[in-house]
Amino acid sequence: MFWVIDTNYRLLKCNKAAENYLFDNYSLAISVGESVLDLKFDADFLKKWESLYNSAFKGESFVINGSTIEKDKHSYIQQLVTITPLKNLKNCIVGVCCSVIDLSVKNDVYDSITDEQKLILQLNQYEEAILVFEQKSVNNYEIKYVN
Repeated sequence: MFWVIDTNYRLLKCNKAAENYLFDNYSLAISVGESVLDLKFDADFLKKWESLYNSAFKGESFVINGSTIEKDKHSYIQQLVTITPLKNLKNCIVGVCCSVIDLSVKNDVYDSITDEQKLILQLNQYEEAILVFEQKSVNNYEIKYVN
């Protein structure tokens, strides 16, 4: 799954997998423009994510390999979490890109992920990358990678 937030923690974009995960596992929904920190999660969980976002707002890019989260309160799944600062053309941080890949899936993960997630993985290979946000309408952005 994949999502992008601005520096005020507001959702700019997410894929259907992220929407489905929130709804299927937590009966939660979020819309573009809403704060990801307003989701009804445990306070400690939200503080952890706020800290991760804040580190990325300071320019840190990182991968959390093999982290586990509870699913359906009965089992755990292995995940690869990637968090990357999002910069504008002036090299200012304007948000954070996040992706989560379920490592417990046995088929070829890379073939099954979306173009947006592939973009996030590619960005982690480069020290300098430029993303361009084109606003299509209110709360609707198209993200393009500029090589």
